[in-house]
Amino acid sequence: MRPSHLTVLALLTAVSSSLGAQADSVPRAKFAVLPVLGSAPETGAQYGATVLRVFRTGPIASTRPSQLQLYAINTAEEQQRAFVQLDRWGAGNATRTRVRGEWQRFPLPYFAEGGGNDEAHFTARGPELSLLQLWRAGSAQYRGVGLRVRDLRVSDIDLADWRRAEAPDLVGSAAVTAQAVDLRDTRDHILGPSAGSFRQFTLGATRARDHAPGHRQRSSLRLAADLRRYDSLGSGVLALRASGEVLAGTAPFDLVPSAGSDTLLRGYVRGRVRDRFVGAAEAEFRSASWHRVGVAGFAGLGASHALSQRAGGMHLLPTVGAGVRYLLQPAERLTVRVDYARGRHGGGLYVALGEAF
Repeated sequence: MRPSHLTVLALLTAVSSSLGAQADSVPRAKFAVLPVLGSAPETGAQYGATVLRVFRTGPIASTRPSQLQLYAINTAEEQQRAFVQLDRWGAGNATRTRVRGEWQRFPLPYFAEGGGNDEAHFTARGPELSLLQLWRAGSAQYRGVGLRVRDLRVSDIDLADWRRAEAPDLVGSAAVTAQAVDLRDTRDHILGPSAGSFRQFTLGATRARDHAPGHRQRSSLRLAADLRRYDSLGSGVLALRASGEVLAGTAPFDLVPSAGSDTLLRGYVRGRVRDRFVGAAEAEFRSASWHRVGVAGFAGLGASHALSQRAGGMHLLPTVGAGVRYLLQPAERLTVRVDYARGRHGGGLYVALGEAF
């Protein structure tokens, strides 16, 4: 399997200018038009653009920044993805509303459960709409609900490299997921925390209907946990994260818990690991910046389990890596990171805006 790598370049000075305007005593909204260029083994060259509007609904000292974003990319493999998203914090952070509409046409690889070496390929396309509404229930406590509706069509299925006796069930479906969310967030900053913690639990119930003869109905429950902590260590910051997802019932293949990305288990291709249970624990040390440049080192261990006799026992997923940080906008602690990570199946280079967690 080829090593995973992702390179993302953007006109970051425009982002800096947009965010910098929020330092004024009276919040002012700004639009930024940014080119997006990238590359990945599965896509070849990526190119597109994003339009970003950053604003606040209340005083700067007590209200987190809100964003309105329009994003669209195409790739050398004729893959397309576009979304429009509003992420709005109410005055004094009393509420949070996030609405997102997305469309994609994306050929992707699919791997055997448990992170095996069998690999299939398919093209996924269709729209998705998601909504999240949170209300403050305490000084740092939020509770809310979410809704996700998507219609996924699957075509161009290639099982040439699939050597298992049982072929994967790559069937598109229409699915509706209702969620309940419990969140506690005491971080001192969203983009570059140096103290505090973040804890989120999400319970989702999904009803799906296959786009295939017989129109099979699937029902499932999914519980996800995301725990983070940040502490000063010398002149740097020690960031810790533990996360996990477990699935009960039957769900379409794309809704099975997965790991592997530039934010969770770096060093593994996105979706490289899919199982009924996927968990990970990671630690990262981020040094203080010198002339806006810093370094980071990280290590983690993931685990997956099919929770059934069909696919066997636990699979362990170690990862280790290091990187460089450039402090793009000191007032907003906005960094550009360049990381290289190694996992069981190879390595990956990641260039992205903002910390992994």
